[in-house]
Formats: sequence, structure tokens, C-alpha cells
Amino acid sequence: TFTADYVKNSGAKVSGDSGFNLEFATGRTSLPGDWRFAYNYSEVGVDAVLAAFSHDNIELSTNYRLHGFTLAYVPRSHLQVDLLWYHYRSLDPRFVGSLSATDWIDRFRLAFTAAF
Repeated sequence: TFTADYVKNSGAKVSGDSGFNLEFATGRTSLPGDWRFAYNYSEVGVDAVLAAFSHDNIELSTNYRLHGFTLAYVPRSHLQVDLLWYHYRSLDPRFVGSLSATDWIDRFRLAFTAAF
């Protein structure tokens, strides 16, 4: 599958008023034994979205460029395991805070989802 999202904040007061996400995925996660791999690329400006409801898995909720890789597996019915790797850095060094303006940061996440 291919998914594309675009957002523009028409009320923004700075130039970082837009963002996008592109995702390519293959496989599925419907039945036990299923695998799915996904890659996504995102750029989100500092005032593109409301930060309180944006990305919660990295230190930057806005103002980032991100490469994301996901490997998902369904070991049994109603259970899914996801391994995620985020490789990201800030877009605009004026809005970095305590993070380095030019360094890439890596974050790994292991998630278990149970449906009942």
C-alpha cells in the first residue's frame, strides 16, 4: 500500500505551517503468522499541527524530518508485535529547544497490541 497525508495550518504565524507523511507498506497483519513491513518519511513544520496531539514517540512533536521503519508480526489471534525504528532530526534549528539542531536521533520502540 501507499499512503500520503498533507496538512497546512492556515492560521500559522511562522513559515513552518505545513507537513506531510508518505508511507509504503507491504504484507498484512490479519491472521496468525502474518508479517508487515512499512517505511515512512515525514516532514512536519513547527506550526503545522497542534503539538499536544502530534507525534508522541519522539522528543519533537513538531519541527522534524523523520524516517520510520516498522516490522509487524502476528504470533497468534488477537496479538500483534511491532518493532519500530525512528531516525529523525529537527527541520528548523530556531525551534529545537535542548536537542542538537543538526544531529540525527534514533529511537526504537517495541509495541504489543492485544485485541479482546
